[in-house]
Amino acid sequence: MFLRELFFPFVFLAATAVARADVASFPVAGVGGSEKVEFFYRKTAGIPTGVLLLVPGYNGSGSAMLDERWSRFADEHGLVLLAPTFQTTPEQLKKEKGYYYPEQGSGGQVEAALAEVRRKTGVKTDQVLIFGFSAGAHFAHRFALWKPERVRAFVAYSAAWWSEPKASLPLAKNGENGSCGLQRHSLRSSA
Repeated sequence: MFLRELFFPFVFLAATAVARADVASFPVAGVGGSEKVEFFYRKTAGIPTGVLLLVPGYNGSGSAMLDERWSRFADEHGLVLLAPTFQTTPEQLKKEKGYYYPEQGSGGQVEAALAEVRRKTGVKTDQVLIFGFSAGAHFAHRFALWKPERVRAFVAYSAAWWSEPKASLPLAKNGENGSCGLQRHSLRSSA
């Protein structure tokens, strides 16, 4: 009985360690007053053709985003997975600060992380795919508005609310600077 109680947890931990052996991380210093962020990445099993940035929900773990389903998808499509562990507070969000707003620092951290992933893996990082869940959806949406030339496509999944982009947020017009056709528009009636 005692041996079984020790053996099964050991096997579970060893299997988890083996499954996570293909994930590495690196820190990126704060930009524009933002905190240092840990980025996790996973190389594709094949030749890398691009990067999929996975942004978790509110203060979520980037490491947790690199699960089996995303790993399988990445291997099928030759993608390097990259996922940050951003942190913010409710007070910051009330002041429209924090990682939700890439133009205030978190976007610069992502660009630095993309440069580091390119250095480590050789993958092209000119344009990336972005999947953002919940709070990560806010980041994905706003990053695509902020740097449309860096975004091949994005998914903003399950955001609880949306903040209207500010007029001060620089947006490229459709087709300018290699933009992917993102334009500022509102769903509000103009009547």
